[in-house]
Amino acid sequence: MRNFWASCQICVLQFVLFYEQLCTLGRFLKIFENFACNFKIFW
Repeated sequence: MRNFWASCQICVLQFVLFYEQLCTLGRFLKIFENFACNFKIFW
């Protein structure tokens, strides 16, 4: 049972890290999208 909980904690940790990476990627894409929109205005 202890191994089960250990593997659960590892899974949760990996999921949290993955979610944080997705959030960071989302912010980056939003910044890139804004940049592209501004660039179109100048173009």
